[in-house]
Amino acid sequence: MTLNIVILHGSNDLYGASRVLISEADVLQDLGHAVTVVTPVDGPLSEVLRRRNVRVVVDPTLAVLRASRLRDVLRMPRLPAAAATADVVVLWTLALAAYMPLLRLKRKRHWISVHELRPNRLAGLIIRMLVQPGRSPVEAVSQAVRDWLEANGVPRHRIVVAFPVAPKAEPQERKSDGAFVVAVAGRLNGRKGHLEVLRAFQRASQGAENWQLILAGSPFGGDRSAELAVEREAAGDARVHIVGEVAGAAAIRPVPSVYACFGDREESFGLVPLEAWSVGARSAAFAEGGAAEVVPVVNGVLVPRTADTVQAIAASLKEVEAGRLNWTWPEASEVNRVFGSEARRASVARLLAIVVDDHYGKRA
Repeated sequence: MTLNIVILHGSNDLYGASRVLISEADVLQDLGHAVTVVTPVDGPLSEVLRRRNVRVVVDPTLAVLRASRLRDVLRMPRLPAAAATADVVVLWTLALAAYMPLLRLKRKRHWISVHELRPNRLAGLIIRMLVQPGRSPVEAVSQAVRDWLEANGVPRHRIVVAFPVAPKAEPQERKSDGAFVVAVAGRLNGRKGHLEVLRAFQRASQGAENWQLILAGSPFGGDRSAELAVEREAAGDARVHIVGEVAGAAAIRPVPSVYACFGDREESFGLVPLEAWSVGARSAAFAEGGAAEVVPVVNGVLVPRTADTVQAIAASLKEVEAGRLNWTWPEASEVNRVFGSEARRASVARLLAIVVDDHYGKRA
């Protein structure tokens, strides 16, 4: 049976949750269903989805929860026209959770896909007020997210973990010039570790000419404060390259020796370490959250978070640099066993079986 599945998503970029949404759409279409994605604005995600024959609808009235608008949690929004006729509605991230009471009221089959992990107090409130009630399944992007949801009252039997899919393995050859290239990829918003890694790079390298740093990513909206702080810190250091937006971490060239994944809070999932692995690069991250589930599989380096984060990062960079000639790249079969398309397909098929066969919405 072909289902009309509509995904509501509050962004239109090519960062974490949006990149995972592309995999979700691929799996749903592979399972034989029609997929529509509704976003409040047009953008680069739309282009990627349309190339995959996914219908994209831009609806500026989409109700997206923001930390600055707590009152929106208490409002019941209107269901977008595209979702009103859907067989199944998927809410992409907690930012769309305001639709859950309405979907239960309308007995509409649905699930929510959670990509957040303890971002703020509002997120916990959203889970307890909007997600925990009812019986619909909840998709979690990692075991760490599953545990957080459970701690906020969502029964474990409702939660299905669906790991993101590792990109196709295409390890790239590096120049044999002795360069040690460190990269950071993510929103340049002050939370993804660009500034901290820059300081750690300068401390660990001690001016060594063969060390290079690539800082990739763009600011969120019109706020350039984090970008300007990085530019000021990097001024005069020709080894540091601020390259702006890239088409995913795997697109960075030259291929880095290590991707440094050191945000200021736990990551819900380690998507960048998977992208690093796909091009034959190593990764290093704090030993917490979803990253702790991914980094060991791709033979990366886990670093305990300490009070002096810059020193912890600097020590990890020196460790990777010292051992880079002895590093073994994990084979695709090892990584895909956990983070392959078949594993995600099985998780999504389970979600569909719950909402279609059991139809939780009728008993919400």
